[in-house]
Amino acid sequence: MRALIAGVPNVGKSTLLNTLMNRNVAKVGDKPAVTKDQQLVTLANGMQITDSPGLMWPKIEEESRAFRLALAGSIPDTAIDYLTIGLFGGRFFLEKYPELVLARYKLEVKPRDAEALLIEIGRRRGALRKGGIVDLHKAADVLVHEFRDGVLGPISLEFPPPAEPRGVRTGKSIESRSADDKRRRAAGSREVAPVEADVGMPSEPEPMRRPSDSDRQRRAREWRG
Repeated sequence: MRALIAGVPNVGKSTLLNTLMNRNVAKVGDKPAVTKDQQLVTLANGMQITDSPGLMWPKIEEESRAFRLALAGSIPDTAIDYLTIGLFGGRFFLEKYPELVLARYKLEVKPRDAEALLIEIGRRRGALRKGGIVDLHKAADVLVHEFRDGVLGPISLEFPPPAEPRGVRTGKSIESRSADDKRRRAAGSREVAPVEADVGMPSEPEPMRRPSDSDRQRRAREWRG
């Protein structure tokens, strides 16, 4: 059996390969594009697995998707602004994982917004400028890297779409689909079907019979009379 490990950059593809091999066979690092070429290995059970470089869309049109990729480290740091990504991450974490944020930074009250969160992080991590002013860029750097290192806790940047209730498909219940099927069958039964003879073969239409002289005389009497 053969398998290919594929995905966006810096999501742990090579780490998965090392885990499956129980030893380090692939180079890993906390940045994208560490894996340059495909690498084929064979597991103890004979299964062959190919590790591959990260794949990326040629153009990312949705801004939130680009921010998620940057926050996860799938986009090189040289191409992102840490303050912008930190503010995006702060908003997301406060909305989806407020309890993890409060626990990590020992906050008693949930900050009102992402900027307030960065200010609290800067005060607690020493990201200060002259005069005790919080350096938001440094605070954003702390937040982003602590998320990437996993110290914030188990966090997912995406969620699967809500599952449909059991027994529902394409928005209709089993009962609705059953009623639809019955209506279709009833409509189909009203269609004209070919009449079959007793022997099981389609009956041929009877040929037209030419009227005889007696028939014409009988019809003339009926007309006159």
